[in-house]
Amino acid sequence: MSLLPPLPPLALGALLAAFAIDQLPSLHPEQLVAAQCACAVFASLSLLGLLCRKLWPRRRKTLFVSVWLCLLACGASWMALVTLQAALPRLADRLSPGCEGVPLNLDVRLLEMPTVKDQGLRMLVEVAEMQQNQPCGHIPRQISLGWQAPGENQTAVPWQPLSGEVWRIAVTLKRPIAPLNFGGFDVERYWFSRNIGALGSVITRSDAPHPKKTSAAAPRNLNEFIEGLREKIATHLQRSLPAKKAQYGGIVKGLAIGDQKGITPAQWRVLTQTGTSHLVSISGMHVTLLASALAALILKVWPRIKGLSLKLSAAKAAVLIALPVSCIYALLAGWGVPAQRTVWMLLASAVCTLMSKRPRPLDILALACLVTLTADPWAATTPGFLLSFGAVGMLLYSSVGRKSHKKQRFKGLSALLRAQWVVLVGLMPLSMALFGQQSWAGPVANAVAIPWMSFVVTPLALCGSLTGLEFPLVWANACIEPLWRFLCLLASQPWALQPVAQAPWWVTGISLVGAFLALSPNGVPGKWLGVACVCLPLLWQPEKPAHGTFWMEILDIGQGNSIAIRTRNHWMLVDTGSATSPENDNGLRVVLPWLWRHGRNALDVLLLSHADNDHAGGAATVLSYAHVKKLLSNDPPPQPPKSFNAPPQGETSPASAQPSPCLAGMHWRPEGAAKYGFGGTAPRFKNLFIQRIH
Repeated sequence: MSLLPPLPPLALGALLAAFAIDQLPSLHPEQLVAAQCACAVFASLSLLGLLCRKLWPRRRKTLFVSVWLCLLACGASWMALVTLQAALPRLADRLSPGCEGVPLNLDVRLLEMPTVKDQGLRMLVEVAEMQQNQPCGHIPRQISLGWQAPGENQTAVPWQPLSGEVWRIAVTLKRPIAPLNFGGFDVERYWFSRNIGALGSVITRSDAPHPKKTSAAAPRNLNEFIEGLREKIATHLQRSLPAKKAQYGGIVKGLAIGDQKGITPAQWRVLTQTGTSHLVSISGMHVTLLASALAALILKVWPRIKGLSLKLSAAKAAVLIALPVSCIYALLAGWGVPAQRTVWMLLASAVCTLMSKRPRPLDILALACLVTLTADPWAATTPGFLLSFGAVGMLLYSSVGRKSHKKQRFKGLSALLRAQWVVLVGLMPLSMALFGQQSWAGPVANAVAIPWMSFVVTPLALCGSLTGLEFPLVWANACIEPLWRFLCLLASQPWALQPVAQAPWWVTGISLVGAFLALSPNGVPGKWLGVACVCLPLLWQPEKPAHGTFWMEILDIGQGNSIAIRTRNHWMLVDTGSATSPENDNGLRVVLPWLWRHGRNALDVLLLSHADNDHAGGAATVLSYAHVKKLLSNDPPPQPPKSFNAPPQGETSPASAQPSPCLAGMHWRPEGAAKYGFGGTAPRFKNLFIQRIH
């Protein structure tokens, strides 16, 4: 086994299997059992082939390739078994159709901190086992519940349950089925990955029983104990940084405990356009910085204490102290995928240090990948997993084993610039494939934001959160102000963010190969060809209608209406759907992702049938994000509040069109017309719609 690293092919096979199984359609339980048996047989054959090639090697090259293939097959078989084994109970634990809409009285236990949204609550609860079998059918174990404050003047949330408490409540449930649109967030996959079998709402009618607490919060395991600590820290943060006074309280909360739910959509927009979204969460970089700072402190102090160095070396003492602290920090941060990756890598490095061995960094990364996927097979398709492991892998690939004999005056600055270049080129294919966007302001923004957030804001946020003091949190909020002005300035530039059309898988594959080629060592031929391959998705153009024809797409927005009409070179949108809150805005959740996934950020015509919220509620968001050349509306579109998906500070809306009246008899001549405009006696839109639908 000294001829090749054993862990990377195992991790690669597991990653490919987890990603492939997630893309397959749903299977019946009988098919899953058969697939499990097939995976077990395939794994046994792979291990047998690996053993045979190791015992009777013939040629060195043949041995290398065959062992790699066998290990790849072993990793894929193992991950397939783990995924299918976890999918069986989740597929069975779903809400029965007969229980949809039926009022039920359930005893539920809160599994995590409730989220305050829209003057209401959203919480993950666990149903008592004895109440899972109801006369109407089966009730799943885990449910996502929502509660809305009753009354017209919703200024406060009187019901504030805590994690770990047991409540008796009246609810109505529905199956976890979400709208399906091109380019949008796959929320059904998210629900399945979290084992959420039903969605529900607490009944707030006057004739319904009020929620009643039947048991106080009492942690049953380590997860619930950690969740209770996070809730106490969140309460301290909320009291120290009220929303009315602390503009960046949600960002401070995200840095302290990894809870990003307090960040407003307008702030998310700035972070997305500048490529700095990773800085408002507990990333692997923050955990590594904490472990490194603590280890450096121990290495300085430990040898100066008389007698300690004789019993235990300073290096091993630093490992034994820094590792548990980093684990606790990652648990308090919500145990996200980037934090998991860092903890497993630190743990593997610590074990090797204690055993006086020096492992290869790529083996440590592969081991962290295997452990993370085994614990949660559905993590493979999350952006956090791909970007976190991808960034570390690219940095290791571009730096490990390479030495430069040139003397550098500004070593730290050159290393920072090189890291930004590696991350930009290495993650560009993934970011374009996952988000349909490319942030050109990211390298500039990260070069300033990473040191400032890591060495100034995050230590203050942690100090205030762990000590219970208020002034470090206030200072952290104040320190974000100058950085935020700089990020808003970058976000307001027209070149900050470029929409990228969704390309086929083979285009993304060529782009990834180009990234590895562009970051290859000096002397490798074709490095500039690799840079060209990385930019290939930017040149991809989706299929267009033929000249003289049009395509019509009806967007799935639930209640309301939103219809897109596309010709060869022009785009028209009829209505934008509803918007009841910043988190429930169809303009932001459905229309804009659909537009960006087609590589566009502009509309030729936006037609609003009438000013009802179900039809024009998301218009203000679309107008503030996309450039609209002509707006047709007999009523002014509804204006959102100032904090409701507003453009970043210092940025004006890209929409320059003023509303024009929409009159009977108007028609649209986008293709083949001598002059673009409206007028004439062509058939009305309604007739065209009816002909197309039927």
